[in-house]
Amino acid sequence: MQHTRRLSWAAFSLTFANLVVMVINAVGGIYIARSLSSSQYGEVAYFMGIYLMATLICGFGLTDQAMRDLSEFKALEQREQLNQSFYTLLAIRLGSGALLTAALAIYALLLGSITPLLIGVCAAVSMLSDFLTGALRGVQRIGGLIVVLCAQPLLYLGLMLTMPLRSVEQVFTFFCVSLIVAALLGGLMLLRSGLGLPSRRSLSRSYVRSSGGGAAQLYIVALLQTAYGSVGTLILGAFGLYAATGLLSASLTVARMLPLILGPTIVSMFYPQLRACLARQSPEAARQTFDLFYRAAVLATIAGTALLLVYPDTAIQTLYTNKYLDAASSLQLLAPASLLMVIDLLFTWTLIAHQAVRQAILLLSVRLAVLSLGAIVAVLAGSAAAPLVLALAYGLSACVGVGLQARAMRRLAAYPLRLLEIGVMLGLSLLLALLCRSMLPNFQLAAIEYFGNSVITALLYGLALLFYFYRARLRAALPNPAIVSTKS
Repeated sequence: MQHTRRLSWAAFSLTFANLVVMVINAVGGIYIARSLSSSQYGEVAYFMGIYLMATLICGFGLTDQAMRDLSEFKALEQREQLNQSFYTLLAIRLGSGALLTAALAIYALLLGSITPLLIGVCAAVSMLSDFLTGALRGVQRIGGLIVVLCAQPLLYLGLMLTMPLRSVEQVFTFFCVSLIVAALLGGLMLLRSGLGLPSRRSLSRSYVRSSGGGAAQLYIVALLQTAYGSVGTLILGAFGLYAATGLLSASLTVARMLPLILGPTIVSMFYPQLRACLARQSPEAARQTFDLFYRAAVLATIAGTALLLVYPDTAIQTLYTNKYLDAASSLQLLAPASLLMVIDLLFTWTLIAHQAVRQAILLLSVRLAVLSLGAIVAVLAGSAAAPLVLALAYGLSACVGVGLQARAMRRLAAYPLRLLEIGVMLGLSLLLALLCRSMLPNFQLAAIEYFGNSVITALLYGLALLFYFYRARLRAALPNPAIVSTKS
């Protein structure tokens, strides 16, 4: 009982911290968009996509592997394997980061531009920081994880607000400094997690050989997930359509807010807990864990999806000013994808927990292929229509991905998908939003600015109440890890 109570509050604290981080990141992105021209903002989005792909290409999926293996070794109380896996993966991470920085430094010298060097340093430090947060998730040091997650965006935003923002290079310089501080904090938090000090036995070649296949598969999963979020801006930016890239980035940022808020909780709390249930051969506990997180994630996303469908112009005006009002149409088309992205993430990590990683890779590849075809059509359609075409492509690909994953989930285990409940809740939320729109047709920027603090406070308290009422169900549904099955 004491364990499940701590776990429920950890889930609430992490989700609340993710909400705070999402708000800070959104404010930072909005400040960049307002400070720079639309073309410069599109250039930032393009280079940020390159940075994300560089971190994954050279990351080798080590973050997900650390989270997976550390959570399993900790649940089974295998301390020696826990230390070996952490320090072996850390050594690989440091080596890959150093090689990436050196390669991009040489390229920057040949090109005569500092931007590739900044991207290289950001990518290398980000890979280290991301790996340390994955280790914190694996050993379930949620307090330290929250500190690291909040410190980076707070420092990044603080640097931008204290110094005038005039160039793309300045954006990446501030970003690099914040990542360095986050990596240092992550290392300090891990020192307090109970990991042993490194020794000669900490590095294990046998561990690398035995886990190589699983690491490669998780690496591909991470590549496909990140590519899905950035392929649209990358393709538009590669063809020089920076204005269209800026509009798409604005609408996509708003649509992905809720998935990005809930994503770390799914990865940090849901996946390790489900993995532990399956390792103890407790299918009923696994089903209850899935059902609890599935309902909570869908419930937290449906209202936002309905509001984006009905108030897309208000959201864009509030966050990005009238300069990006043309992005409202693409945001409205992206609204259903917001809910589907959350469900897709939950289904993907459920498949991974069941060791069906190849199946998850296949389904993610199909989703990315559909989106890539849509991006090519968007380029052919021209700059004016490109954001709308890509928004449709995101919605279609998300529908295809979730549909295929739902079919795969039914074959794996008897997990309740509750499609009828989701449809009813979405319909009711949409009806309420339409009623608000009909009664308040001119509910625009001035009203939001006037009531902004009250609305934000109400949302935060609403989220707190949501998890308070779910706390009792969380205690009842999640198994006690002290009760270990003898069938291991």
